[in-house]
Amino acid sequence: DKLDIKIGRFATGDDFASSPIYWLYMNNGIDGNPQALPVNTAFSAYPWAVWAARVKIQPTEDTVAQFGVYQASNRIFNRSYQGVDWSMRPSDGVLLISQVGWHPELFKRPVKPDPVPDDSKEVVSKAVKEPIVAGYPGHYWMGFYFTPWAQSTYVAGSPTAFNAYGFYWHADQMVYRPNMNSDEGLTLWSAFVLSPQQNLAKLPFQVNGGLVYKGLIPQRKQDQTIFGAIFGEFGTDYAQTVSPTGAGYPNYELVFEWGYRVNFNKFLYVQPDIQYVIHPGGTGNIPNALVLGSQMGVTF
Repeated sequence: DKLDIKIGRFATGDDFASSPIYWLYMNNGIDGNPQALPVNTAFSAYPWAVWAARVKIQPTEDTVAQFGVYQASNRIFNRSYQGVDWSMRPSDGVLLISQVGWHPELFKRPVKPDPVPDDSKEVVSKAVKEPIVAGYPGHYWMGFYFTPWAQSTYVAGSPTAFNAYGFYWHADQMVYRPNMNSDEGLTLWSAFVLSPQQNLAKLPFQVNGGLVYKGLIPQRKQDQTIFGAIFGEFGTDYAQTVSPTGAGYPNYELVFEWGYRVNFNKFLYVQPDIQYVIHPGGTGNIPNALVLGSQMGVTF
């Protein structure tokens, strides 16, 4: 279990810059992967699969490193290409990406299991009665991408440029755990993307952050309460392509999201959701927007 190799057709975002925490949100600026990555370069994301190979190495229990090579193409997000068009063309290139992570469980200590009520019919083995070791789980990683592929630019007279690159970071840490025998508690998280090349990046800088509380209501231990914030800064070269059209000069967009996931049982949940979008499109020409929504999921 130290080495994992995957080869075939899948998306970069399936293995890189993704966390189960992101999947709790509805806004695509968080959900799946930080949106700056697929916007700025040939970072393929669900549901667009490409030819790829990924190697993951886990030298210790709490460290992991992975490296991937992915097909780069201007067809990745083109909806006219679908079905079994699995072609590789002379104009395609490659995206190289690497990520290193540390997944600690901080302040671990022996914890006695919860007592079983006298009237319970549950049979508890001797092994379960022994103290367990538990702490505060966290996940930290950083990644780097690079592609020599000819990518479209936002600079007039310079249709393409080579050697796009960027960085990303992620951290999530449980900071409060009322019962060490369960996974209830409060987790804080953040994510950053930096793509410094203004001529290639629509969103050179993005920062996300938020909190997730599992079991906030005492009688609803599996429910999850979420809050998230997304800030994206538009590139100056991109903004200069928008401004001459009269649509304004994009500078930033900010989104807040609140949600409550009601887990009815192990396979069904419903999640009402509220979002507030500040500076939609980044120009100030569109009023701030309140977005009401809901999602549901069935696992089988």
